[in-house]
Amino acid sequence: MPTQTINGTLIFFEVEGHGALSCSCTAPWAEHTAWDVAAPALARSFQVVR
Repeated sequence: MPTQTINGTLIFFEVEGHGALSCSCTAPWAEHTAWDVAAPALARSFQVVR
């Protein structure tokens, strides 16, 4: 899983699909799994970063 350190904070992200970019952000109170259902469907038409 790709990671990036920004301002001293380690974050991880996933990239899937091809096409125009779609970046999904989860609310601070939600879990990172919130996009697990929608991401595969979006990845059929977009490059999804989550």
